[in-house]
Amino acid sequence: MPKRVKASTHMNQKTRYYARGRAHDDNSRKAWTDEDISLILERKSNDSHLAILIGRSVQAIQVKRSKVFDWPFKLTEKKEKE
Repeated sequence: MPKRVKASTHMNQKTRYYARGRAHDDNSRKAWTDEDISLILERKSNDSHLAILIGRSVQAIQVKRSKVFDWPFKLTEKKEKE
């Protein structure tokens, strides 16, 4: 089992971790532009580079891609033999 850390140490670590994600928190209420969405779907660079370029978090980029992305394939129902 991992060694437990003091509560104050744990709180400091948690604060540092969540501070990274809040770097672009002011953009969470900003609407996504068509240009931003097209950059996300092109995938010409990695998500961390896009996060800096667009000014959003990596998690926000991944969530938006999953909501917007249209799969190139569709699951089809099995046809019943008559």
